[in-house]
Amino acid sequence: MIELGPASDDDIVLAFVRAEIDSPTWGPGYLDWLRALRLDRSYLIDAADLLDAYANCARKVVLGAVRGYGRGELLFQGFFPDTKWRRVSIEPSDFHRLKYINGNEDWRNLRRTWL
Repeated sequence: MIELGPASDDDIVLAFVRAEIDSPTWGPGYLDWLRALRLDRSYLIDAADLLDAYANCARKVVLGAVRGYGRGELLFQGFFPDTKWRRVSIEPSDFHRLKYINGNEDWRNLRRTWL
């Protein structure tokens, strides 16, 4: 694993939303919330500006609605409020260290392609 530095809450929220927006499971929920809040996907996600405070707040609202971010629910259940996020580059030799990877078929398939 290659350490790239700390990650802010805004970095994390954008990473989660980008990772799931095209998912057949979670994508429709994100798209429904974007439509309901009249938010533009390109502006908010695809060409996101992490210096835009409004967009950062809007992404948190959407991630909270879809996945429980900020409420300690769903995907974020069990995360401590003082969790320190960091950016890393995962190398193939690191896959065995990831906890989530073994519980999801998509991750297992990805792991097989790298090992």
